[in-house]
Amino acid sequence: MFSRNLLLERDIFMLGIPYTIQEIAQYALAEDLFQGEFDPVPVKYLAWDSRSISHGKETLFVALSTDNRDGHDYISQAYEKGVRNFITSQKLP
Repeated sequence: MFSRNLLLERDIFMLGIPYTIQEIAQYALAEDLFQGEFDPVPVKYLAWDSRSISHGKETLFVALSTDNRDGHDYISQAYEKGVRNFITSQKLP
């Protein structure tokens, strides 16, 4: 669904069409896992490296966990940059 509308820029995807976080949750079949309130600001970027975030309010941060790093450790930096939408495998406080 998103594949035709993505542009890769370093460690961030730029969506060709903005989506609300509610639409993304619906497409991912994750509405029942959603925590918090749906933000009406459209998401235009997907980021997994907090250093590359420049449009925080319009970014969905994906906390990837690898053998070398845990993206959950960088949620606070993403939040400080204005990100309010996150995909995580752990519940946030």
